Amino acid sequence: MEKYAGNPIEDDAHPGDKSSMGTMFDSIHQILKLLSNDYAYNISVLVKLAGEFLEAGSIFYSRYKAGTLKNICSWSSPDSFCYPIEPEQSICCDMLYNSQEEYCFIPHLSDTNCELNYFRGNEYDCCMGHKIQLEGKYIGILCALFKKGYQPTAEAKKILEFLAGVIGLEESRLAVSESCITSKSNYKQLYSMLRLVCDNEPDMIWAKDVEGRYIFANKAVCSKLLDAVDTDEPVGKTDHFFAERSCAKHSGDTPWCNNSEKCRETDIRTMNANSPQRFEEIYYVAGELRRLDVHKAPLYNNEGIPIGTVGSARDVTEARAVEKALTDSQALYRALLEANPDIVFLLHSNGDIVTYKSPDDSLLLRQPEEMIGTNIGDYLSEELFDMAIEAMKHAKFTGQPYTYEYELSVGNAEYFESRFVQCGEDLFLNIVRDITGKKQITKELIRAKEEAERVNKLKSVFLANMSHELRTPMNGILGFSEILVSMLDQEETKDMAKTIHSSGKRLLKTLNLILDLSRVEANKQDVKLKPVELNKFLYKLVKLFEPLAAGKNLTLKFITHNSEVNLLTDPSLLEHVVNDLINNAIKFTKEGSVTISLKANPQDTLNCVVIDVIDTGIGIPKHQQECIFDAFRQVSEGYERSYEGTGLGLTISRGYVELLGGRISLRSEQGIGSEFSICFPDEYLQIDLTAPEDSELSSVNGESGVTQHQVILPHILLIDDDVISHKLTHRMLEGIADVDCALNGEEGLKLLNSKQYQVILLDIYLGAGINGLAVAKEIRQIEACALTPVIAITAHSMVGDKEKFLSMGFTHYLSKPFSKKDITQVITGITNPR
Repeated sequence: MEKYAGNPIEDDAHPGDKSSMGTMFDSIHQILKLLSNDYAYNISVLVKLAGEFLEAGSIFYSRYKAGTLKNICSWSSPDSFCYPIEPEQSICCDMLYNSQEEYCFIPHLSDTNCELNYFRGNEYDCCMGHKIQLEGKYIGILCALFKKGYQPTAEAKKILEFLAGVIGLEESRLAVSESCITSKSNYKQLYSMLRLVCDNEPDMIWAKDVEGRYIFANKAVCSKLLDAVDTDEPVGKTDHFFAERSCAKHSGDTPWCNNSEKCRETDIRTMNANSPQRFEEIYYVAGELRRLDVHKAPLYNNEGIPIGTVGSARDVTEARAVEKALTDSQALYRALLEANPDIVFLLHSNGDIVTYKSPDDSLLLRQPEEMIGTNIGDYLSEELFDMAIEAMKHAKFTGQPYTYEYELSVGNAEYFESRFVQCGEDLFLNIVRDITGKKQITKELIRAKEEAERVNKLKSVFLANMSHELRTPMNGILGFSEILVSMLDQEETKDMAKTIHSSGKRLLKTLNLILDLSRVEANKQDVKLKPVELNKFLYKLVKLFEPLAAGKNLTLKFITHNSEVNLLTDPSLLEHVVNDLINNAIKFTKEGSVTISLKANPQDTLNCVVIDVIDTGIGIPKHQQECIFDAFRQVSEGYERSYEGTGLGLTISRGYVELLGGRISLRSEQGIGSEFSICFPDEYLQIDLTAPEDSELSSVNGESGVTQHQVILPHILLIDDDVISHKLTHRMLEGIADVDCALNGEEGLKLLNSKQYQVILLDIYLGAGINGLAVAKEIRQIEACALTPVIAITAHSMVGDKEKFLSMGFTHYLSKPFSKKDITQVITGITNPR
């Protein structure tokens, strides 16, 4: 249309050529053929065309919309004519609203009552107008203004009528165009909304044509099923295309995608059924076997003809697995319930019976068919009913099962256990078990326990008496045999005395082991924990065994992996264990070495201290490695026995280690050797403690001076009913103390009232008359003896004896039999303290 920008009428179509109306209309038709699809622009061209052909002074077109008449375009109009909205009193409004005719001519505008303000001062006084019609309604008016005296010709009227009709046609085309634009915009908005909704839906949603080609796919189906790049890629493609592409990318033994045939098959079934369908499809998706719940429906056009399918799918693999697990669980619970020998009730919180299950109806208090719907209060006493109600309240409040026992005679049953578990807002599972047999067994166990305690008490009394009766003669045997060895000159008789002494010591050791074992078994062993620096502690113990190892040509080694290891332990018990293990290692090793190793926090053990005793001895067969920790058991037993011993050492050692919070273990191979390991957890490891002072090392390194004194022997009183003890004590303390003896308590008290003694040795068992405990009490009543040390010398050496005697007036304790070294150390410790 650019050729009409200045003057749209060309050459032979010039308006000045009026010789032929046909020629003019031909020109108009040629111009109309060149109109574009811009209908608003076409209307402005037609307005200008009308002005030129009518030779009007001015022409303008106004459109009626929403109650107003709006000026759309004009031609050759002064600026004063340009009103966006026509005034209500304007000539255009008057012609459109009041005139009954489509065509109107007003020869004198000045004669009308219309608003003429924008004509004033102008030469136009004539107006010719034609209404514009669209779909039977007037939608606007085309007005042309002329100078005074203008008379329109028939041809001019036809031109105006024709161009008004053409403008109406363009208005129609413009309305259709605007309607299409609006519809297209609405369609875009609707599609965007649909796309937004579908893409934010976790389920897979799609639409396909009759050939199975996608026309729509949401993000879920693109990512989960098709592995598509985006939601546009599936359009125009089939499931088969994506299945082949996925399989080509992921070739291997496991199927990657096999869904295309099944998808197409269910699409066809849906269209043939002509109704919505539901399928549960199982196939491989991305290499995993998945189960989909699929809904499909036919897609129709406006004529009701099927043009494809729409569908949605939800991955229910996990849900079906949960359902199967739930079904299996329910089946399991049913099986467990059926296999349960207990009575099971489902109760309301008020005690009403919802249902029950009983393997033995004889345990019910009423016929089975009469139970459901009744209340447990109908069968139970008020006390038992209240207990059940309280149990349900407790189970509900705590969320934990509540169990109690009660007595009720039902058939052969007398005792029951009742357990309540909440299984709903107002429901409880009540499991009732007949525990009559259990109660009977418990009573038997209690009777057996009481009998065992009685026997154990008898054993303790027996051991105490035997300890006293054995230790008293052993005191004389060991004491005098030790003295005889130093007095005899003949080698033969001297050897006999040595044999008597060593045999007595062996017998005493056996007695001590038996007593130690009884303390461990009775859990009465006293444990006193204190910090011990293990490097120094173990080094001293190893040094004591050097002569024994050298006598067998064995290498004895101590290896430590830490500069300082402080352990919270009982040094006496630990010393017993380590000595026993080293002694056994040397005893059962003929050649090679014995190694003692200390490791704190070794790599293969979490936070612990390990003491290893390793030998290259005879080893222990695997089938005997556990029994060696049993009492009185050895690797070689019976007539095949190769080594002496009671078989109690390792039993006691394990008991001591466990009392100290550790554990002892064994690794051994017959003919290769053995490794005993003592492990203490890190809670006993005192890493930050300073190593305790070693008193022996201090005394060795310290300086001391010796001063000569005239020796005055202390006076000691021995009160003992055993004459042998009198003689033995005299011999042992010869040159160390002056000893007076009394055979009973009365005689001893008389001596104490007549003479001052530095130390009193007092036996506990004094035969007839008052015993040693009563004598000790009397001694403390004598003013001169209130602070005199009193030593208990006794064969009573059971657990707690020492503590008992020390709490009853004794200051020291010496167990029979004792050696010369034992008694001299105690006496000199009192009379000549450092």
